[in-house]
Amino acid sequence: MPYRVIRSDRRTLSLQITREGEVLVRAPRRATNASIEAFVQQHRVWIERRLASHVEVEPMSEEERTELLTKAKSILPERVAYWAAILQVEYSRVSVRLQRTRWGSCGANGAISLNALLITVPAFVCDYVLVHELCHRCELNHSRNFWKRVYEVFPRADEARAWLKAHEQEYIGRIPHGT
Repeated sequence: MPYRVIRSDRRTLSLQITREGEVLVRAPRRATNASIEAFVQQHRVWIERRLASHVEVEPMSEEERTELLTKAKSILPERVAYWAAILQVEYSRVSVRLQRTRWGSCGANGAISLNALLITVPAFVCDYVLVHELCHRCELNHSRNFWKRVYEVFPRADEARAWLKAHEQEYIGRIPHGT
């Protein structure tokens, strides 16, 4: 299986399937070729599955990105406030950006960062991401307690997670590199 290795100051190995269907292995500078090859072989089924479902997508234009960001910045903070009230949690701020690697994140300081693409996915999927990030206000990890809280508030979490996994490339792949 062909792949390209990109070495950097990172600490862990990771895999990426590019928009063009190329397999990238991101590796620490100190990683041996043997450990990289073992990592690729260990994840061979995942790679093959991703390549088989690979969808070529057209990158968004600058105008589309601007429009999406503007709309998302007006919608997502209101949805966060709605779910924060239900969860009875506080947060410091909401930022909305186009992100190629995440749907959302929550910092220890209560800052919620969301991918503008969330307004383009089904509503229940968007709400799941918001609930997930807000639950980090109680548990800054993915412990059993964290997942218990997520499922109490959002019983469709498994369905939403499966949807994200199945459709991530066709959405996130539309964001041009370097955006």
